[in-house]
Amino acid sequence: MKVMKFLSNFATLAFGLLLWACAENNTAGTSEESEGIVAIKDREIAGVTQKGPFLTGSSLTVQELNGETLAQTGKSFITRVKSDRGDFVLGGVNLVSPYALLKVNGYYLNEVTWKKTDGMVVLNALTDLSDRSHVNVNVLTHLTADRILTLVRRDGKSFAEAKKQAEREVLKSFAIMKDVGNSEDLDLFEDENGSVLLAVSILMQGERTEASFSELLAKAAIAFADSGVWNGPEKAEVADWAFLTEKEYWENHGNYREGLLSVIKENVMSWVGGDSEDSSLEKYIYDFWVNEYGLGVCSEKNSGEIRNNTDVHSKFYNVEFECDGVHKRWIWMGVANPSDSSAVGVLDLRDEKTYKTKRFGNVVWMTDNLRYGPKPLKGVYLYDRKSALEACPVGTRLPRYDEVENLLSQYGGAGKNAADSLMAVDGFNALQDGFPSSFFLDEYWMAEDGSQYQYERKGVAIWISTEDIYSGESFALWIDSAGAEIRVFSSYLSEASVRCVVESESEHMPVVHEEKQYSADSYIKDVRDNEVYRFTEIDGKYWLAENLRYKGAVPNDSMCGDDGCFYSWLEAVGPDSTYNVCPEGWRLPSRLDWDEMLTFVANGNVENFSLGGLRSGLKDYHIGYRLCDYRDWNQGDYVLREDNDPYDFSAKDFDLSRFWTSSDTAFVEEYSDKHIEGAWMIALRDKEAGVWLEEKQDRYAVRCVKDE
Repeated sequence: MKVMKFLSNFATLAFGLLLWACAENNTAGTSEESEGIVAIKDREIAGVTQKGPFLTGSSLTVQELNGETLAQTGKSFITRVKSDRGDFVLGGVNLVSPYALLKVNGYYLNEVTWKKTDGMVVLNALTDLSDRSHVNVNVLTHLTADRILTLVRRDGKSFAEAKKQAEREVLKSFAIMKDVGNSEDLDLFEDENGSVLLAVSILMQGERTEASFSELLAKAAIAFADSGVWNGPEKAEVADWAFLTEKEYWENHGNYREGLLSVIKENVMSWVGGDSEDSSLEKYIYDFWVNEYGLGVCSEKNSGEIRNNTDVHSKFYNVEFECDGVHKRWIWMGVANPSDSSAVGVLDLRDEKTYKTKRFGNVVWMTDNLRYGPKPLKGVYLYDRKSALEACPVGTRLPRYDEVENLLSQYGGAGKNAADSLMAVDGFNALQDGFPSSFFLDEYWMAEDGSQYQYERKGVAIWISTEDIYSGESFALWIDSAGAEIRVFSSYLSEASVRCVVESESEHMPVVHEEKQYSADSYIKDVRDNEVYRFTEIDGKYWLAENLRYKGAVPNDSMCGDDGCFYSWLEAVGPDSTYNVCPEGWRLPSRLDWDEMLTFVANGNVENFSLGGLRSGLKDYHIGYRLCDYRDWNQGDYVLREDNDPYDFSAKDFDLSRFWTSSDTAFVEEYSDKHIEGAWMIALRDKEAGVWLEEKQDRYAVRCVKDE
């Protein structure tokens, strides 16, 4: 309270000195303006006082100012805020000048915590009452007041010119370029301009005490008064808070966890009612920290561009941000200058620990093990797989299988040379924690043939994010004195260390489709529309390696796309048995054609089922990923250690991998006695394929076949 009272008295004294300074030589306007001064007679003045809203009983003073010097004349009128909405009414005001200083002093409803404050603050507003009787007092009126005096007295501006310039300069410092009108007309809870005031008020308040807020406000007002610009450590501190708060909102918006900004918006909307989905507030908060960090505009044009925070006073100085062109916003990457191996690279915002980084190939690795969470008894941080997947700091993640392979390849592949290099303290520093006791004995690894064997060598394991898409097994990088290699991580070894990699150029997944070379006779042209198709040979027959795109058999072009057309069964087989939708010399494969091909691809691994009704299956063929590219079917972090589309069949995911056969059938459904007329469809489901009975009017893709 003593600190707050001192700051309040200091602000009042400083303001008074400014008002009286240079009174003999400076005026509020031109001589013509001075001659036209309008007296204020029996005026009723009303408005709202807002930090958040000042509480009932807060004092409001209207002080008369000299029309030429803006010095206080000593005449004043005092009233009280009449409700917790911050509103006041003061009648019988008589002034010899239209210029007045309004000062509110009291407790307020903190718009961040939504609690009534324990300490009081003072806010000012400098206004011209010539044509107004409504004056609001808020953070923007306070920040512009001293600047108006400087522009009038030092630079000879008229009051109107000075006020307009001061308001423009203050808003610009908060990265707000729009014209919101007079600051004394703004209300926290009204229209989009109110969101501007709310954003500025929230930025200055942050999570500060009243004393800290008053101190910050005083420093900013002094900076504005002198130059119209506010920079320095205090502003960087505000920007850092804005960044973390807005980032939390962005990451949690729509989730069950609500960030502080969401809570603030809900509280404000509960005060006045309205649309809680208005996005103005978070936009102003975002624009402020982006401007302070010097990042500039993020749009589709510079999507993927990486820039560094240039504010030297920020605790995130030089940290990298990447432009997300889709959402048009800068995304924290969590690393500073990764090209410099001596730089402190990763800052964990959760506990403010820092981790050094080093580039190995095109991947930036942390060269320290993660140390997040409660300190373990023996000082070695180990994580189970589920915890490891969520453990890395913002802007980093667990390494993928291919990235660990590339790391090992830097040292000639798996083996002792790689182990020696990765254990070097000036490099990867793999064994920085020594040999954890949990890895001494009785730890089991899974061999390639599925058998378990016991490891007696002492070493460390580092989690890899990738899973085997076929078996579901997970992996770890194992390093000991004898070698370094990727191993299947069995359930017996429940914990391992975590090393995170930075989301830089390595974040992009490997190219989904490799360029495949076909000879000239691996293509056909459909003479009906000149479409060209690849084809491949499987078990003595030729199959199209693309879905049919012939539009002549469908009602309209909406049934077709770049990846093929969708046909009803009747459109696929044609009006009679001599015609089908396939190019000349090719035919719609029968159920037998598919059965022979799928049995061959599955190496005879087939399960038979009984037919129960429509959309029921007769068979499952365990084909693995031998007819489709697993990277196209699964966008997650997976690896396949078996054959991947060895026949270049190139089946695509979802509806594009369901194909009509030329075979139809009729039968009576057992449990409903319903007579069914259907046709057979083949559905590929990455690891499996099935024969299904479907209604003939349904639409599916077509692959054509040709005998050798």
